[in-house]
Amino acid sequence: MRVLEPAVERFGQFLGLLLLSIAVMEAPAAAADPNAPAETTGAFHAAAFSPLPDSPRVEVRLVDDSPENLELGWQLQQELQRRGLAAGNGDSLVLTVETDVAITPDPDAPAPEAGQSGGLEVIGFLRATLDHSRTEERFWEAEAAYRRSDGDLPAGARSLVPLLVEQIGHSVELGSVRIR
Repeated sequence: MRVLEPAVERFGQFLGLLLLSIAVMEAPAAAADPNAPAETTGAFHAAAFSPLPDSPRVEVRLVDDSPENLELGWQLQQELQRRGLAAGNGDSLVLTVETDVAITPDPDAPAPEAGQSGGLEVIGFLRATLDHSRTEERFWEAEAAYRRSDGDLPAGARSLVPLLVEQIGHSVELGSVRIR
């Protein structure tokens, strides 16, 4: 059973770290070439709870089967295959993936005048857990909070796939991530 309070506190710390890292990374980007390719910026956290079994076979399970998430799931499956995690003959593991969006006040926006709502920024979240398909033992979980320079959050989630798959089974705290 999981206790809600530490999870909420961890999420608050993670969101604070994300906003700080985005603010730091966006300062030089403001003067960047407007024709430059879109980039994803954010923060990534992963926690390993147990070593992975030998030669695991990982399948992807999406929490939401929207067209954007189906494309994300397909890309995840391709990356798992490329890294040899989709065809193992060992235990069957399930990589459950969820995406979400939060709208928060933009810390860089000027103070709103009377009657205005002020600037808002949209942040995407990509969460993943890796569990044993039979025993439901949790081996690993990860969360990325990000934004995309062109506003395309589904593309931002897809750009994080190689990082997510590379970190499966590892504990890592990346306070700032920048992917083109």
